[in-house]
Amino acid sequence: MVEKNRVGKKKRVSIKVNREVTSDVVKHRAIDSLVKLGLPIGEAKTYVALLLLGESEATPLAGVASVPQPKIYKYLEALEKKGYVTKFEIIGKPNRYKALAYQVVLEDLQSNYHSILQDAVKQFEILDQYSVKQSKQGFIHFVGENAIRNGLREIVRNTKHNIYVFPNPSDIDLLKTTFTENPELKVYSFHGSLPELFMKMNPAMKAFIEGDLKNLLVEKRPTVLLLNVDEDKRIAESSILLLQAIEPYEKLLVHIRHPLAAIYHTSIFFALLDNFKKFGEQLQKGL
Repeated sequence: MVEKNRVGKKKRVSIKVNREVTSDVVKHRAIDSLVKLGLPIGEAKTYVALLLLGESEATPLAGVASVPQPKIYKYLEALEKKGYVTKFEIIGKPNRYKALAYQVVLEDLQSNYHSILQDAVKQFEILDQYSVKQSKQGFIHFVGENAIRNGLREIVRNTKHNIYVFPNPSDIDLLKTTFTENPELKVYSFHGSLPELFMKMNPAMKAFIEGDLKNLLVEKRPTVLLLNVDEDKRIAESSILLLQAIEPYEKLLVHIRHPLAAIYHTSIFFALLDNFKKFGEQLQKGL
């Protein structure tokens, strides 16, 4: 019986600790979300702590918020001016504070965030008029996942007519997300298998392709994009090579604007496409 009580007590303690850890994680995430929306860290901590307490005086609130006692009044005053906190003055007793509903606070912060964002866009549009325009450099490259994602977004936004894609399957999610930046863009893709094509064209290469070349032609083959293609002339304005990471090298995107290189890649792409068509494979709309 005693043993059972001990086990039950340990279980209750474990549940209590887990709940405390969980609530602490959620609390910090809530604070982070307010900071990301533009609320200063001290004010965010104070607001979240007050929301948890429901109503409180300044001194115990400072302890729960984990902010210095002398600064709690400054944060409460700032929150009160924003309309996020209400103060109750009681004669002969310390003031008490109550947090405004989080739905109202988040809606107000979101509105402020969008206003700041719109103003930033206007300022950068004005600034762009004074910036040095795009150079005639023939190659631009981006290294690493974040740089590639942002660079690709900018390129897609500035592409006017169409994009032809010969994708590596591992890049499809990235491409789909990026193409939403320019919904008017016409996208054509081809998913044919290079090893199958080469083996159909020359069955004697089967052993070689399934062995030494398989990694290069399947897992590590680059994604190729042709931008603003003239379908009749089969000429692209520029092309992109998205090279997979191979230790110790990171993933690499190369935007090739030199016309000779772009034409070279377009010629290879359509030559492959023509050969694929002989075996019934077709270019498709979208990814």
